[in-house]
Amino acid sequence: NICLASLPLALAGLIEDFGQKTPPTLRLLCGLLAAIIATISNGIWLTKIDVPLFDALLAYQPFALCFTLLLSAALPHAFNLIDGLDGLCSGLMAVAILGLHYLATINGFDNFQQISFPLFGCLLGFCVINMLTGRIFLGDTGAYGISFLIGCLAIWLLKDYNNVSAWTVLTLVGYPTIDLLITVFRRLIGIKPIFGPDNLHLH
Repeated sequence: NICLASLPLALAGLIEDFGQKTPPTLRLLCGLLAAIIATISNGIWLTKIDVPLFDALLAYQPFALCFTLLLSAALPHAFNLIDGLDGLCSGLMAVAILGLHYLATINGFDNFQQISFPLFGCLLGFCVINMLTGRIFLGDTGAYGISFLIGCLAIWLLKDYNNVSAWTVLTLVGYPTIDLLITVFRRLIGIKPIFGPDNLHLH
């Protein structure tokens, strides 16, 4: 279901990869649509982020759903922003999925491993070829699609296992998250379009 849910976002990326410009707002809406499909079809949303006052708000289901949708739509764009250096985006994706795989393993989450381990193997192989030859690329399709899966898997893990720290999961996706926040802040204070391109990312 999660893979099928990612199709609207991956399709938007595919159109962009074929040279047809898609407005950033459309891609964001596709991300929200994908998040809505994943959340509704799987019944998976965040119920805690290990911040006591905020966790109390997440106990209110409508708020929890909206917060989950926002994060699920934002994370793919965060990873796409850092896809400007060979091996960076795919490498960080591999690290994130390996970390999630480890957390699932020590908690006995066998179904999770059936997705995370093959995905890590694919990312690792891609990363090696991408860094050594530079002849294959994630493109928007790969950056959006795979990072959306990572976000959904992280939310799934946090929802089903209360002993998994949200801060540990956040650390695994820390670099793209920080880059996204800095980018938005930089553009706001510079009175520039939030969705506009620039060459001032961390990489």
